[in-house]
Amino acid sequence: MRKNLLLLAMLTVAATATAQFRYSDQVKASVPEPQTVAMTDMPMATATFDTKAEPGMQQAPVVKENLPKAWYNRPAGAFWGCNSQTKGAVTYSTQYAPYMHLTPYFANTFINASEDAESYVWDYETRQYVTGTGWVYTWYTSEDQDLTVEYRNDIDTVPALNAFNADGGNKYQPGGGNTASGEISNWYLCTAFAKPDYSTAYTNTADRTLWHSPKFFGARTNRDGSVLAGAYYTTGALDAEGGTTGRWYGRNWQGIDHLGIALEKPNHPYVLRQVGVRYQSLKLVDVEKPVTFSVKVYKLDEMKPYQESIVDGAITLDEENLIAQGFCDVDTTYEGNGIIAFPLIDYDGDLPYEVQPEIDFPILVTFTGYNDENITETFTLLYSSDQFNEGHGEHTYLGETQEDGEVIYYGNYSFFTNKRMRGISILVDIVRPFMVWNWSTETGEHTFANEGESYAPEIYTYENMDLWEVTDADSDDPENCDLPDWLTVELNYGLDDNGEEDEDIVIPTITAEPLPEGVAYRECNIKFSYPGAYIFFKAMQGEEPEFIKGDVNRDGKVNVSDVTALVNMILGVISKDEESADVNKDGKINVSDVTALINIILGATTA
Repeated sequence: MRKNLLLLAMLTVAATATAQFRYSDQVKASVPEPQTVAMTDMPMATATFDTKAEPGMQQAPVVKENLPKAWYNRPAGAFWGCNSQTKGAVTYSTQYAPYMHLTPYFANTFINASEDAESYVWDYETRQYVTGTGWVYTWYTSEDQDLTVEYRNDIDTVPALNAFNADGGNKYQPGGGNTASGEISNWYLCTAFAKPDYSTAYTNTADRTLWHSPKFFGARTNRDGSVLAGAYYTTGALDAEGGTTGRWYGRNWQGIDHLGIALEKPNHPYVLRQVGVRYQSLKLVDVEKPVTFSVKVYKLDEMKPYQESIVDGAITLDEENLIAQGFCDVDTTYEGNGIIAFPLIDYDGDLPYEVQPEIDFPILVTFTGYNDENITETFTLLYSSDQFNEGHGEHTYLGETQEDGEVIYYGNYSFFTNKRMRGISILVDIVRPFMVWNWSTETGEHTFANEGESYAPEIYTYENMDLWEVTDADSDDPENCDLPDWLTVELNYGLDDNGEEDEDIVIPTITAEPLPEGVAYRECNIKFSYPGAYIFFKAMQGEEPEFIKGDVNRDGKVNVSDVTALVNMILGVISKDEESADVNKDGKINVSDVTALINIILGATTA
């Protein structure tokens, strides 16, 4: 979508540092475990490295002997988030157990990845506001292998998983609790919310944004409560003097001048509003020489599994897959910590315009500009540590610029000897819009009277009608997906309790023309959509005849008109009926189905 046009003069092209870095130069920690240092605004730890090593395979986390390991994969495309509160020019970040942001009114499945368990019990709680009663809390348990939950537009909890065998049980609870000693004195359920964005989930006098990451970035506790802090920075890369105080995720002379994170394809689309990077100790040497940071968002054809991204993970990016970018000029002399927000833009020729792209595919988000010599050597991005390899989610990449200007990104493995997974603090700000029928009155389908009829279902939504599209969901051609001539749709807002228009309620008036003589039945799947949300409505008219093999046009007879309909389906003149057109039931619709149909008409085979 295009929004306000920006002045071209506001943008500065970031200079790209040139250096040499090779995958084999990566190193692993010479210390067994990073030590946590409590900070006022963000907990973190630091570790140094002095031994070179090839990347190793992941090691399973240690669990008590004979007890089952309890843990699960979050739903694909779900994000963990830590909120940041902005007051004036200062950003504060809270460091409690993070929120999980899930798609509202959508089936979110938590995949059980436990080991050596004989039985399971899931625990979670929902909270719903009932007019006249207030907040109603309901506790649920389930013994299913995997757990599917449809979160509504309310605040609920992230499930806890209990796994049991003959020797006892183990519990996996994201977030956990935290105390000054690091020992868990009480467990509390991590919050899940399904509001479209943070501003609608909470109200505050300050502007608030929830920055998202598949990892537990910024959490005080790890998922099993074992670590008091979840944010770290690392030294060990080459510095200007040839030592090892350079930052792997900041100033270094190793040639790492780009950082990136890959995010998986979501189960349901979301809208990417902006990109943020969380930094530590940013300061310029000379404030008269501003430095430009930049981020880019690329569409990926695929996202490799974690191990493949490490062992065979070098990638280059096609600029044709660039879908958005952002820039920020830095001119500070104050050595600070915080989050830099990058609103996203695209270009119409040389003219930039703001964009908020719909994401329904894996992406790689990159960050560069930090290796400028005018930035002090203390600058670095933080990263989060996670002892479980979920097999999907966020992968970290380090990039180097080649002599020809091309950037190669290398999959990055864990430095730490316990092989923790991690994600760089390149964060995203997303919106998860929704459309849902008025669940008390609508079913998402309607059979229209043969003489023609209008019907007006009620949709609860998030975005006003200006961005809505109404299309034929069964069309194979996204450029030609208009509704059939016998259907028309008019969109109108519903009314609130005071009789005023309510942009959260849309009532489409769907009108069907009279059913033509000789046509027994017809139907159309109408798709209502806007970026990040969609819903389907099945419009039917007439009485659907019992299916007869070879009755391609479904008029209750098998004759030459079915051959005409089948040929038109193959040629793309009309939409394919996947069931009736596949006459020989080989899973394909092609000329062999025409042959099979002619044999039925001629009596060579039986209908």
